[in-house]
Amino acid sequence: MSIIGTRRCGKTYYFYDVMKKLIQQGKEKNELLYVNFEDERILPFDVKDFDSLPEAYFELFPENKGKTVYLFLDEIQNVRNWEIAVRNLTSPF
Repeated sequence: MSIIGTRRCGKTYYFYDVMKKLIQQGKEKNELLYVNFEDERILPFDVKDFDSLPEAYFELFPENKGKTVYLFLDEIQNVRNWEIAVRNLTSPF
């Protein structure tokens, strides 16, 4: 699913609401991965860095291998060529 809208219209809070509902439905918090590409702690982030997301996630939560993991990529437009990486990410998750 993609969320598209003008700046400051509530897309991030929509993500938060979806995550809250998933938790209410019984999903564990560690089955949700939220990445904000405006967070200076991960900048600069390059399209090649997407390969490290599953590795880092499953290093922290090896028990979730084989489970459905919900991936939320906020402000993804800040990463050049992100479309290519996201297509590749969907198979390991």
